[in-house]
Amino acid sequence: ENASWSLLSFLKMPLIYSFVARDSTLLAEYSLYEGNFAAVGIECLQKLRNPENKFTVTCDLHTFNFLIQEPFVYLVVADEAFGRQIPFSFLDRVRDEFDERFKEKGLKASAHSLDRSFGPRLKAHMEYCMAHPEELTKIAGIQKKV
Repeated sequence: ENASWSLLSFLKMPLIYSFVARDSTLLAEYSLYEGNFAAVGIECLQKLRNPENKFTVTCDLHTFNFLIQEPFVYLVVADEAFGRQIPFSFLDRVRDEFDERFKEKGLKASAHSLDRSFGPRLKAHMEYCMAHPEELTKIAGIQKKV
């Protein structure tokens, strides 16, 4: 019975893990589940010097969705079945807030020093994006038309 509940909650929680880093220094993170998401995300970053500022790597039924705005890197890990539109809408929201409120701190911050201040914001954005997928899909559709 417990296993079916956790599977059900997992299906309702398609955004699993997120971080903000400066190059490969993790500044803030939030995770719904235990896992080596941070290590895999940093490893992907170090191995893949992708010319795109938005890209996705798929690993073990999860997508690692990256948004890079030098020197900052934004990552969200999602269930592969969730697609890419909502993870990237999440990353845009996180980037916009971080840019506005934490950019100056982030340029000098040490590893994990923004966990307490920005970690809860990552959680809030995750919860919002998972609760309002249809709104984010509409916004993305409008942005493509413009």
